[in-house]
Amino acid sequence: MPCSQLSRRCARLATLRVICALAFTGSVQAQASGTAPPADLSTYVAASMKTFSVPGLALAIVKDGKILVDQGFGVRKLGDPTAVDEHTMFGIAVAGPV
Repeated sequence: MPCSQLSRRCARLATLRVICALAFTGSVQAQASGTAPPADLSTYVAASMKTFSVPGLALAIVKDGKILVDQGFGVRKLGDPTAVDEHTMFGIAVAGPV
């Protein structure tokens, strides 16, 4: 994969991670004392993956130091049926503002 395509893909992955983190922060805070993830979590993640052309992602939601969700979605890479799980490691290209 050419370097420019790889950089764009890594940037999309980083952007998707930030979007997921921000979107679920409000949902999790809205749940008074419950520890259940938002009911539409899988639907939202699937739609976000499609929008950003991401084959898979690992998601964690933490509230008050407790892990509420640690789950993988999709596959590790296109053409490879290996599923993403909560232990899948992804490289990131950008971890902050550019």
